[in-house]
Amino acid sequence: MNFLVMMLNKGKFKGQQVLSEESVNELIKVQTSQDMIKYAPDAAKGYNYASGAWVLEDDGKGVATALASPGLFGTWPMIDYCRGYAYCFL
Repeated sequence: MNFLVMMLNKGKFKGQQVLSEESVNELIKVQTSQDMIKYAPDAAKGYNYASGAWVLEDDGKGVATALASPGLFGTWPMIDYCRGYAYCFL
């Protein structure tokens, strides 16, 4: 959760800048298009990919507004920048 909160807060966690805001902006850029993805887990089909997470929603300009990274054993971390929350479903 700490990492998700830090990403939601533009690289800051508990008042300390852990990643630069520019780094966070790079991590949430859409990196793929549908024709580039040859395989995706069922839970991620139809989504594009950013650096380390699936893009559930984007702003239409190549920046993710909602990210998720479903894990092998059922965990589902997610960040929603538009609504201002992060969670991890276990």
